[in-house]
Amino acid sequence: LINANREQYLRSKKNDKPFISRSIVNAIRRRNGRFLKKDEKTGPGGTTQGDGLWYEIGDAAAREKTSQALRQRAPEYRRQIYEQDCEA
Repeated sequence: LINANREQYLRSKKNDKPFISRSIVNAIRRRNGRFLKKDEKTGPGGTTQGDGLWYEIGDAAAREKTSQALRQRAPEYRRQIYEQDCEA
């Protein structure tokens, strides 16, 4: 989903970007997908070793992580988009 929406995200205006991220989060949720984070602090006696419990991060954090994934390697993708546009 990230790769399928990356070009649209990079071409869109700032105000439209959250909508794209939110639509990806919603698509994953509709497929019973979850956004999880490992709790490193939980453990016997409150130790920092942790027992590796995972917890749901919620929609706001999921949208932020999705936006981050869409921005990964953005300069490289923007260069490819620019080159495609110049060829057309």
